[in-house]
Amino acid sequence: TTFWVFQERPEFDAQNRPDRYSVEFTGLKKVYLTGLQIAHDPGAFWVLWVGCVLLLCGLLVAFFAVHRRLWARVEPGTIVLAGSSHRSASRFEEMLAELGEALARPAAEGRGTA
Repeated sequence: TTFWVFQERPEFDAQNRPDRYSVEFTGLKKVYLTGLQIAHDPGAFWVLWVGCVLLLCGLLVAFFAVHRRLWARVEPGTIVLAGSSHRSASRFEEMLAELGEALARPAAEGRGTA
């Protein structure tokens, strides 16, 4: 159940509204407090720098690694290869041709690939 609590309406309480709940604050005084905490954690420096190094390594891999996709479809008597690369397309084509030749060699010799 939802209900409204009005600051200027003291008649709003559980006796007048048995289907609702009321909250009553009694004996509260305004008090000003302050907190001071001094702590020394000698491992925080190393955790910060190790985290920064890991983050930098992850960014380097994400932005400078070559992203490649390779698909292969095996049909009776043939293997069809396809792929895509975001960088160095000529080198990827050479690698794809070498892979195709390596897969075709055992099939030509009459034995399967290991």
